[in-house]
Amino acid sequence: MRALSSKNFSPLDTFSSMFHRIRMDITYIHHSSFLVECERCLLLFDYFEGELPSLNKEKPLYVFASHHHGDHFSPVIFSIVHPQITYILSSDIYRTRVPESLLENCHFISPHETLVFDEVEVATVKSTDEGVAFILKVETKVLYFAADLNDWYWKGESKSWNEQMGKKYLEEIKRLPSTLDIAFVPVDPRLEEYYSLGVQELLQHCTVSTLFPMHFWGDFSVCKKLEQELETGTTSCMLIEHTHQTWRLV
Repeated sequence: MRALSSKNFSPLDTFSSMFHRIRMDITYIHHSSFLVECERCLLLFDYFEGELPSLNKEKPLYVFASHHHGDHFSPVIFSIVHPQITYILSSDIYRTRVPESLLENCHFISPHETLVFDEVEVATVKSTDEGVAFILKVETKVLYFAADLNDWYWKGESKSWNEQMGKKYLEEIKRLPSTLDIAFVPVDPRLEEYYSLGVQELLQHCTVSTLFPMHFWGDFSVCKKLEQELETGTTSCMLIEHTHQTWRLV
């Protein structure tokens, strides 16, 4: 599917969230991979392994890869069988990893750019690790897929390194829309007590209706811990307990 436009872009200037009773089915696949079934399209994020849910062949499928790391991208996505498939790939993924026959279906995107398709508008911000995070406007909803954009506060790093990391993170999340309907955000248990630092800082800058934790390396207890941590706030934190768990949001 052809992109209608591509340009430098500030999502804060363009996206706004409006409430409509639009149904979305969201399935957790594995690690940071989710399938979102909207009324008019399918969105597949950072799929690299695991069994895919059934894909509605009557809806166009948009496949997103946020960066080249092996837990966010695999050439396996090019083996997905679907009659209407479009790939939105971070520009750090080498074109040589894409089968030549599928290059015309691929759109490479860098930080702070946008692509507009028939069913979805896609904007990016810069990750604090590699590649991009995605902001999507689809069917009047605003979705944020953080990928590896996070405040990676590592206890083994120096104070100055962690301070610089925090500064870079805040610079990017300040570019986000002030209201997000759905956010997919990393909560990495390897960060120990700082596992939710990025979530907390995100919620200081954005109103998030529904939050999905991810990137927790199979440690589902982290999701329960985050749910308890956020229970006094206005954000609904989805409790992920197993792979292929599905939620219906309206």
